[in-house]
Amino acid sequence: RRQVADHLADCPAGSAAACTLADAGLRTILVDKHAFPRDKVCGDALIPDAMRALQKLSLWSRIAPRAAHLEKVRIYSPNRRWVEIAGACACVPRVVLDEQMRLAAVERGACFMGGWTATSAIRVGDRVVGAVFSQQDSREQLSVTAGVTVLATGAESGVLRRFDMCTRASPSASAARVY
Repeated sequence: RRQVADHLADCPAGSAAACTLADAGLRTILVDKHAFPRDKVCGDALIPDAMRALQKLSLWSRIAPRAAHLEKVRIYSPNRRWVEIAGACACVPRVVLDEQMRLAAVERGACFMGGWTATSAIRVGDRVVGAVFSQQDSREQLSVTAGVTVLATGAESGVLRRFDMCTRASPSASAARVY
């Protein structure tokens, strides 16, 4: 049985799923439309929930030394009003977080394929049994059947539309970064 964790550009959830599936002994393919490492604008801040998730995945020990640890965060609005939130959090560049999570998935046995886009679902009746991928540089196509197909798309809705699973067409989030 071949398992597919399809991590598409926007979140480390695909790498987390790939770690979990690989830890369970399942053959796992982690697919991303980007080659790694790659940077993106959101995701540098890690709130306590994210740090606990990384601990549960046994990944916090590899992320923590690369992070700036904070006891509070101050968030400013466009009108310069701000709110301060106290509590343990951390800040690590997204390029570092994503690459460390990808490496962990590969070390645990997942196969990584960067530069591939999920173009459509493979279906048997109403059930998704895999995906068709297109290689971005060569337009080569690859079909992978799977017992489980995970779409971890973050704010990107394009692949959800291609899989007929999109319930919204506009982005539900935005991000900014200032150093």
